Amino acid sequence: LDDEALGWFGRRLPWGSYGMLARASISAPTLQLAVSRWCRHHGLIADDITLTLTVQGETAEIAIAEHRDLGRLRAIPGVQSAVYLNQFPLSQSGSNSGFQVDPDATESAAQAAVYRADAGVVRTLGLQLVSGRDLREDEQTVLRWADPASHYPRVVLITRSLEAALFPGQSAVGQRIYAGGGTPPLEVVGVVDALVSPWGRVSWGGSPDHSVIAPQR
Repeated sequence: LDDEALGWFGRRLPWGSYGMLARASISAPTLQLAVSRWCRHHGLIADDITLTLTVQGETAEIAIAEHRDLGRLRAIPGVQSAVYLNQFPLSQSGSNSGFQVDPDATESAAQAAVYRADAGVVRTLGLQLVSGRDLREDEQTVLRWADPASHYPRVVLITRSLEAALFPGQSAVGQRIYAGGGTPPLEVVGVVDALVSPWGRVSWGGSPDHSVIAPQR
């Protein structure tokens, strides 16, 4: 409770650290300068990550470079596995998307939570792989919001409930699904028994156990 970063960084951040960053940035005459200040000043309170702002035309992007090696976590006695994960089951906060098997469909066939994770996520989360395989390190991509399509993953894992919704009576392994919006096809390489969404309930239609796991940070 004495760490505003909740243990993520190598040093504790006293409560009010981010308020200090906000006060240092809010006086900027433009939003671009304010965000640029925030990124630069964040390096003064924590060097575990570097925030970089880039602006191209009307598109702005903040890139996060992580300097905290998961290898250190994996080397701690008793740690069996560690991966990056963008959201957690039952956390009440996360991302989701609509998915379909027809690239030309105008409506999604099913909604699902979208987990972005490292290879080895099946073991780390204790998931049961019912068919196919886990993600591989050479399939990892880095999400860039300014141009997400060019850095889109090519493979995913899905839950058994989503498999039943998209491919009734069929195996999803080797099949392609689409997230819409002109994104590339995603090949399903594995199916896990269950992975509940961050909301743990049906908040946007479908099943709370509809989930997709992509090899992406």
